Amino acid sequence: MTEFAKPATEGLREIVLGFLSGNEISETDREQYLEVIASALLVHLDRERVRMGLWKEYPAKDQMSQVRVKTDRVLRSLERGFEMTEDMKENAIEECYDIINYAIFTVRILTGRI
Repeated sequence: MTEFAKPATEGLREIVLGFLSGNEISETDREQYLEVIASALLVHLDRERVRMGLWKEYPAKDQMSQVRVKTDRVLRSLERGFEMTEDMKENAIEECYDIINYAIFTVRILTGRI
């Protein structure tokens, strides 16, 4: 079994503790990284409550198609060349959380963990 195909719980504690206590990145970077991941998870949990795992009915290719659509939306907003309003920024950030979640769905499908 490759490292990427291992169950998520195998060695996870050591990996996370190493990440949290290591010197690879600054404490601020660690905190902000985990904050983004936690926010993406909260978006996922909110949508799971409503959609109840509907994403599991679609293959990896469809998950990555959603990443492409959402990435295009964010890029178009950033490329317009004008200052983004707070609403536009919030929308772009939520699209980024979706990108994280669809990438995770893809990994789970590709590694047979759904």
